Amino acid sequence: NAMIASLNDRSPERLRYATTHWSRDDDVRKALDQYLRLGDKVYNRTKLRLFTELVGDLRGRRILDYGGGAGITAIPYAKAGADVLIVDAESNALRTAEFYAKREGVLDHVFTLHSETLPPSLRREQFDVVLAKDVVQHMEDGEQFLHDLSQLQRPGGRLVLSTQNRRSLNYFIEATYQRRWCGNKQWMGWDKTH
Repeated sequence: NAMIASLNDRSPERLRYATTHWSRDDDVRKALDQYLRLGDKVYNRTKLRLFTELVGDLRGRRILDYGGGAGITAIPYAKAGADVLIVDAESNALRTAEFYAKREGVLDHVFTLHSETLPPSLRREQFDVVLAKDVVQHMEDGEQFLHDLSQLQRPGGRLVLSTQNRRSLNYFIEATYQRRWCGNKQWMGWDKTH
């Protein structure tokens, strides 16, 4: 996911993915192809399956996908009958999501909002489900991030999130490889935003 800034981060500078990252590619077809290849990895397929089980029936539900990138979660949810708002800090990611939604025939059910912080207008909204897939590890203040997202839930709504951490199997394997085999003692994750 491309959402990197904290919901309360007022700093004009934020860490960004490298210019070679799919979210920074102006060619939406190429970006979507790269994005979907990443989404097809076991790690992402497993998370998406778990998210879908946790969310349940999607028909008629209103969903916020915070840091939703190009819609790997949002587009299938829209196809299942939900209205989804994707908020992301990378405008190219959102253009890619709109292209993806149009390609899948759900553009009327997918809305995008480009923002590096939680916009004041969104604070008045309520959602049945608030998603944050692999976003919290990018936040300076994870506790505040979770509090802010919880305020966007309707009573009885769900907050579904995931993160990679030092106990994740994929992180453990990669960290061991990077730190012990490659001698990269400063390795902290797959990119500088982790």
